[in-house]
Amino acid sequence: MALTISSDEHVGGALTTAERRIAADGLYLAELHRRPISPLRHQFPEMSAADAYEIQRLNVARRVTEGAVVRGHKVGLSCPGNAATAVSWLANTVHPFGVTIEAGHVILPGSCTRACDVAAQQTVRADFDVLGSVTTRFDYGHAHQ
Repeated sequence: MALTISSDEHVGGALTTAERRIAADGLYLAELHRRPISPLRHQFPEMSAADAYEIQRLNVARRVTEGAVVRGHKVGLSCPGNAATAVSWLANTVHPFGVTIEAGHVILPGSCTRACDVAAQQTVRADFDVLGSVTTRFDYGHAHQ
């Protein structure tokens, strides 16, 4: 993934490049230290969908630079209403960035996280801050009715 943003200009959104980097750094540190932060719209109320997408791209680029293999990512935006409308909105929003939705891509409208691969015999735990956590185990070939 090539990511080139220069100077302090507005690139397809309301935030400057510097503001996008500040937001990306905040998300990165929250993930690194596993600490929740306030929604970015509180600090940047003028943030657009293009800004949110670019902030996520900055963090994906950072992960790739650090050696991670990124197979997908989540854009943390909401689009109330019909799920098909949300997918259409997503396609129109990411198109200016050269991103297309193709057959086989997984889109989870309404999800609070990205999808993750799970293998047989694997236990997965999800933590939801003050709401608590949930744990499940995927047993191979053991259907429960």
